[in-house]
Amino acid sequence: MSYNKIWIDYLRLCAVIAVICIHVTGPIYQQFGDIPSATWWMANILNAFSRFSVPAFVMITGALLLGKPENTIAFYKKRAAKIILPFLFWSLIYITYRTLNGENFINVTISSIANGRAYGHLWFLTLYFWLALYIPFINKAILGLSFKPRDWQILCGLIVINASALWVSSLSQNLLEERISIFMNFPFFFIYLLLGFFASRNIKKIGISSIKLLIISVIIAAFACFLNFLLCAYSQTCRDYIVLNNLSPLTIVLTASLFCAFCKLPDSWKQINIPSQVAQCTFGIYLIHPLILRGLINRYDLFDSFSDLIAIPTQIFATFIISFAVIYVLRTTPLGRRLC
Repeated sequence: MSYNKIWIDYLRLCAVIAVICIHVTGPIYQQFGDIPSATWWMANILNAFSRFSVPAFVMITGALLLGKPENTIAFYKKRAAKIILPFLFWSLIYITYRTLNGENFINVTISSIANGRAYGHLWFLTLYFWLALYIPFINKAILGLSFKPRDWQILCGLIVINASALWVSSLSQNLLEERISIFMNFPFFFIYLLLGFFASRNIKKIGISSIKLLIISVIIAAFACFLNFLLCAYSQTCRDYIVLNNLSPLTIVLTASLFCAFCKLPDSWKQINIPSQVAQCTFGIYLIHPLILRGLINRYDLFDSFSDLIAIPTQIFATFIISFAVIYVLRTTPLGRRLC
């Protein structure tokens, strides 16, 4: 990665740790009133400050892939080579994992196809797939390039497929009470895709220092923590994704502020070049970490003897380190690099 993009390595690293943090603290957050107050507040604070994670990954995608002239078919071939094999491999891994944990193989497989994910966090691969289908056309619009007849044919085909899929999903939910969510949310993430592009290209025009941007992020996250408390205390609604769900205004501002703060990292920080191996492993860490967290650390209660205030950060750190170690080893082979 070029020197002027080193901030993306830092942001990727923070984002993948934040994903792990959400998955560690989410179940604890939902135990409001049944666990010590200090434990719940630690989970609440860590969870709220981590909600930028997936939106930040989408903004990074916008910064890296938008604004580049590229043939539509060539773009698809390049992206397909990077996403299809990992998607199939990790879907099979998690279908197997769920089956071994007592779920019915056929039901798990049907659910995975209908929802576009074999395990909760794999929805990001489906999201990335659908966003990537439209990126060539966004690029042409941004660069002012003309659409060829084939481009129009592909774009119209995508719109028809997406509209039909949403209609089928609506029918399924209303007639069969079965939710098909594979196509539901991805259009809204174009907000982050475009924000990533425009923020990275116009960062010098944003007259706010990185410190002030970080302060804005802290204020938003702190305000969200307070709203979380009110919801849990007075409405009995303890879900960590309500106030700061991926598409809420607070999350958009939180993520954009942090993204711009990283863009503005001073040169002295940029010289502290984090190992490139860590940045290259973030995709794999994202994919494997639930197996480490749920299948190893939680299954065998590795940190149950610790106090809650120590166990929570220890689980986050251990999940990250073990996930990184496994992915680092996998990536020493050519096939491993294609899978993660």
